[in-house]
Amino acid sequence: MAQNQPAAGIGYVVMSLVTIGLVVFIVRMSHHEVEFCRRVFAGLVNGDSRVCRLVDWDRFKALETDVGAVYRQLPNDTEKSQYQRTFVEHFSKSFRDTGGQFKSFANWRREDTLDGQVVVAADYPSKHSTLLFRVPASWWKKRLFAIQWKQSAERQVYADVGPETIRTTTLG
Repeated sequence: MAQNQPAAGIGYVVMSLVTIGLVVFIVRMSHHEVEFCRRVFAGLVNGDSRVCRLVDWDRFKALETDVGAVYRQLPNDTEKSQYQRTFVEHFSKSFRDTGGQFKSFANWRREDTLDGQVVVAADYPSKHSTLLFRVPASWWKKRLFAIQWKQSAERQVYADVGPETIRTTTLG
């Protein structure tokens, strides 16, 4: 029985290391989407065409524009490749022309997981806004497929109700 005690102690150490490794892996994977979105957004902002391979162009939506709808209409790979590079250049130029800076985005975080998607959020404190990024939940095939501004609660209610249904009430 005394001979089994060292083996049991080694088994305990091995199981502890495996558990710790698993926890570290899970924590790192939960941050993977955040780092991925930061990297893609930095590439877009800086006009780095290497970021093109990290975007799902067929279904990409960027700030109220269905980029994928235009992309899918292009007749061949040469034009699609040119469109990708041009989009990145124009995104970067537009971002800079409006005074945007990548370093202005803070509090990058995993906001939500729904319908096989991970939503990553980054706050833009000077504008009191939040930018949302959508990527697939599967970690082995990441492609950014949406960037959008998060609507405030007031704007969301207005958008859901619509201006034709809003009534004025008098307090009296």
